[in-house]
Amino acid sequence: MCGNCKIVCEYFENSFPISETYGKNKHNLEREEEDQEACWTEKRIRQNDKLAFFRKKEKKCLTIGRYFRSDYIGKELLKNFFLASIGYILVLAVAVLYHIEWLVDEIDTIDLQFAAGCLIASYLCFLAVYSIAVYVISTIRYQGAQKKLKWYGKELDDLQNMYEEQEKSGKKSGRRRKET
Repeated sequence: MCGNCKIVCEYFENSFPISETYGKNKHNLEREEEDQEACWTEKRIRQNDKLAFFRKKEKKCLTIGRYFRSDYIGKELLKNFFLASIGYILVLAVAVLYHIEWLVDEIDTIDLQFAAGCLIASYLCFLAVYSIAVYVISTIRYQGAQKKLKWYGKELDDLQNMYEEQEKSGKKSGRRRKET
């Protein structure tokens, strides 16, 4: 309602008060319906904004939510295996380059089978510790994402209910209808 209409309405309401026994006039009923429709629209806009902000902020949660728990953790552990292996090889290469002079001088006296066994054992220990850490972190992330997605689903249901309530009252909801 524009400012001029509001001033005119207030003038008429003050000039011609509505009696309690007669009820409300047609203009007041229309205004109440407009106010109610504006209230519905405002609530839906707030709800849509809240959901859009969630989708923008929590993209990772939506991605995690597409997986079952075991699939997500398995994917993370597989990714962990490759990344940990690459990291171990890089650290080993840096250590070899740092001690290259000593290795060249002592290559004849080093027990290569023992050295290879130590490298494999240290790799397996590193991989085991790193995998346990990734498992725990992935489980925590998955549970947090599920909690947020549960909230998101509840908010979507609330928005759906808002649209359905408005459609039941006979007002246009502004929502596209599914074609059957």
